[in-house]
Amino acid sequence: LTNRVATKTMLKLQARIVSMQFQSAEQKYQNILFAYPNITQRVPLTHIASFIGITLETLSRIRGLKTRI
Repeated sequence: LTNRVATKTMLKLQARIVSMQFQSAEQKYQNILFAYPNITQRVPLTHIASFIGITLETLSRIRGLKTRI
């Protein structure tokens, strides 16, 4: 049981590291919305931006583009 939990945790961490290195800011934001659909209603945008490794200004631009479409 402990080995499974450790393996699952390590795989999630690896996926997050790969995401941080190789995905665009927009892809990172889309992934977090897919994983946590109501996150923008529960967590301040500054925390979301920090979690996905982008600035608040970049997050605002991404959100602005999404609402214009």
